[in-house]
Amino acid sequence: MLFEHEERLFAHRVISVTGTPEQPLLMTQGDALRTPDGLVSETELLGKVSRILRGQKRIEPLRRPGLCSRLSVDLIRHSAWAARLLLRLYSIRTHVWKREEPCSS
Repeated sequence: MLFEHEERLFAHRVISVTGTPEQPLLMTQGDALRTPDGLVSETELLGKVSRILRGQKRIEPLRRPGLCSRLSVDLIRHSAWAARLLLRLYSIRTHVWKREEPCSS
């Protein structure tokens, strides 16, 4: 869900719903965070994330991440070293894929 809290935007998964039917409260948590966020009220809710666009790449969020994704997220949550390593590998991979051959005239 996309919500605004203290003048900042967040896109986090809903992990539980509490409150009343008239005033539901959503408990959200970012994938890489160890603990849930505070409760999100209906007034803070902006919408549902259905697609992420990064440059020319289109990402469809999974309703429930697979086992490999969940294990990776748990590793990142508990190890700053692993998080830095995975981000570095991702950076190298995307940099190599975007490299273009120089023009030869």
